Amino acid sequence: MFSSKINTACEICNEQQLPNYFCIDCDTTFCARCWSEARAHAPGKVNRDGVAHEMLPDKEVVTRLKDIFTPPNDPEQQRKLHKSDAGSKWFGVTPNADGVPALHDYGRYSSIMRESSTRHSKRWPQLVSFVGQTGKTIVGIIIVRGSLLTLI
Repeated sequence: MFSSKINTACEICNEQQLPNYFCIDCDTTFCARCWSEARAHAPGKVNRDGVAHEMLPDKEVVTRLKDIFTPPNDPEQQRKLHKSDAGSKWFGVTPNADGVPALHDYGRYSSIMRESSTRHSKRWPQLVSFVGQTGKTIVGIIIVRGSLLTLI
């Protein structure tokens, strides 16, 4: 169980007691007492996906993670994000001359190896970053997630 370090009032009783928890399904911040009294949080109750409502440490964490995983609505903004991430693309699936999906190597791995090799040491990448439809990368998520840990 997580506890919030941010002093947010319970949206049910309006008390500023800690710990508080955020329920993404209810879109509400609860104190521990009000959480357990909420009908949606009763033992055996599940959300639309068939799982119990989850006690999240803080609404700020949810807000930041939603921003990471939600693509921009503006096609021009999304195009710019993809363009700025193009240099981090290692490989992808693109249609070949026959229109059949094929693995395409963008040369990023070779470039990294060339840039990082010295006479005395060699470095090897240990984390691969994939760019998805949102324009966000796994590395970007990890960086932001690292800053979220200071909120918990």
